[in-house]
Amino acid sequence: PLAVLALLVAAASAVMVLGLSALLAFDALLFRLMATHGDEISGGAAVDDMLARMRLKPAPAMPRPLDQRIAGTRRLLARQRIAFAVFVVAFLTAGFWMPG
Repeated sequence: PLAVLALLVAAASAVMVLGLSALLAFDALLFRLMATHGDEISGGAAVDDMLARMRLKPAPAMPRPLDQRIAGTRRLLARQRIAFAVFVVAFLTAGFWMPG
């Protein structure tokens, strides 16, 4: 029973890692969109406009600065690392408790 629980935790955390990877890839595309503009303000406004048109985020009155956007990406990356660590521990635990 412990091995099955560990496998379920490993599977759930693997799905989380993949989902966070997709979010990070989308975030990278948004940073790429920002880079196509002349300055930080117009690039941030373009990203905010696109997110508002996609109905993912409401349009802010003022575009967020670049360091706030980078901090959000770092939070996503930290969550991905934690989910991956949970996956590794659960997978190793499942392997240890599996009947041989």
